[in-house]
Amino acid sequence: MNLSNDSAPFSHSQPVSVYIHIGRMVASNLSGSLAILLNTLSCFVLHRCPTCFGETTTVFARSLSLVGLVYGFLIIITENIYGLLGIADRYVLICWVFLLIPILLGQLNLQLITCLTIDRFIAIHYSLQYHSYLPPGRARRMSLAAVAQATGLTSVVICDRYLFSEVYFDNDLRICSIAGDGYSREPPLAWRVFQLVYAVILGVLIPVILVIVVNVYLFVITTGHTMVSLRNVQRHGDGVSKSISTESILRTQVRVARPFIVISGFFLALWLPGLLFVVLSKTTSYSQLFQAITHVLANCNSWLNDIVYISMSRRYRAAMKTLRPAVSPRHN
Repeated sequence: MNLSNDSAPFSHSQPVSVYIHIGRMVASNLSGSLAILLNTLSCFVLHRCPTCFGETTTVFARSLSLVGLVYGFLIIITENIYGLLGIADRYVLICWVFLLIPILLGQLNLQLITCLTIDRFIAIHYSLQYHSYLPPGRARRMSLAAVAQATGLTSVVICDRYLFSEVYFDNDLRICSIAGDGYSREPPLAWRVFQLVYAVILGVLIPVILVIVVNVYLFVITTGHTMVSLRNVQRHGDGVSKSISTESILRTQVRVARPFIVISGFFLALWLPGLLFVVLSKTTSYSQLFQAITHVLANCNSWLNDIVYISMSRRYRAAMKTLRPAVSPRHN
């Protein structure tokens, strides 16, 4: 296996524009700093107020904040230590590790947002049975399952890129599989079928389609015009008190759902260009500017969730105020 500088995926010998490189460095460091700051604040707020979005939904929101916090540290490390010191030129295996961690965190984001989408759908359509369908304990198990699913999908990427096929990172730049002796190995048909079904269809296509369809549907029914019919569906029985109680619960669930609908939209808008880049980079040429833009957009997703919480959730803003007595001096 050739581990020379020419084999490094992001070797400094590549003709990268200095201005694009500097702009990417500045934007990525800004995104990393914001991600660390805002996700740390979010973790404190959601820990201090575990019922901010409801017990179950807060479990998923806290998991998203932890992923965003880790991703913020990763951005700072990769852009400063990894990028400036040229570790990619000297230690290719370390370079692969840094490349796989964003894949893992991106998949984990997708799985958690899928869990949130299912959570909001059940909360709106089955308001009275919501807590029996999705108690906090079940939400924690779903979060652990999301971690396991993201780890499994990343493992498939490792096997595909390291054991079998060549990995293309630029028009003429490639590195052969670690398992081979300078030659790529053709994977068996069974592996390709497994990769297509598990990684592509179950791991990416179905969650993305589910998130898009369900969130578009939730957006339509929470805009106000269709709320009347939805309230009628939710009402079980003819009692006035029960109807009022159901409508109050439904209004609360709709109010909680709106920030997460926006968060899902931001995730798809910011990560889909990166997925498109991964696909196109294997078959067609692409510009360094396109690579930098998709990279920066994916980084921005690590801190936008918290901006959405602050701007759209009254409960979250109220929970933020509970942190003041812990950091402010008491006045007699």
